[in-house]
Amino acid sequence: MKSRIKETANAMNVSNELLRYYERLGLIHPVRNESGYREYAQQDVEILTGILRYKNMDIPLEQIKTLIYEGSLETLEETLSQKIEDFEWNLKKQQAILQSMIDCRRELENVKANLHEIELTTSPAIVRFSLFSKTRIMSEIAGEKNRQFTNLLPISFISPVVRKQDWTNKKSQIEFGFGIALNDFQEFQLTWFENYENHPSNLAYSFLIETIGEDRLNLAHFYWVLEYVCQQGYEVNGDCWGYTLGNCVGKDQEHHRFHRFYLPVIKRG
Repeated sequence: MKSRIKETANAMNVSNELLRYYERLGLIHPVRNESGYREYAQQDVEILTGILRYKNMDIPLEQIKTLIYEGSLETLEETLSQKIEDFEWNLKKQQAILQSMIDCRRELENVKANLHEIELTTSPAIVRFSLFSKTRIMSEIAGEKNRQFTNLLPISFISPVVRKQDWTNKKSQIEFGFGIALNDFQEFQLTWFENYENHPSNLAYSFLIETIGEDRLNLAHFYWVLEYVCQQGYEVNGDCWGYTLGNCVGKDQEHHRFHRFYLPVIKRG
């Protein structure tokens, strides 16, 4: 039994225009009756069902056309294997994004109360890339490495760092780059990147810093931390790295930025 375009569209829960579009692409081939109206046979409906099924698997229409009219069980199996791999990667990415959102929300819930508090803890293991300084951030952000990491935001994160030697030399330069948890670095197969630095899990003091407006991160924001560390009988044992929790324009119309830092330390003596 044959059906007209409206009946077929209603039965398949699609629009008339979509059926015409699939016809123009050569995906379906309705015949015309004596009055010039399109008529869809049972085979057309079955093919259309297959098209919608493959489309929901995120298979491109051109590839669907090949699968239906030129494919085989082997090519279908290969296509599905690739799509399964793609879906698994995307699912893994979505799960990592969800976890990063949960972690960030937990930090931001008490960010104001925790400002200027310092805690001795164990830092997470991360991998980071120093890609630009604060004066070059916009000119460098289009680089290939930056694109790779911006595609992984918020799994990756903006990561400022103060080098250990800079404490002694009294330099005010803060390096910026991208960071990512070591597990995610391995999970998303970024190990082919060159010139990355490992920051292993260490005994560290953790603290929050807020910068407002034109008051950008500089070494002066860290002096109180160094003083506290010395008072507790510890000394700096590595680069002080951090990540940017978030930013917003407050009621004061100033740009507020919040950063979590980890300063690796070792007990003196």
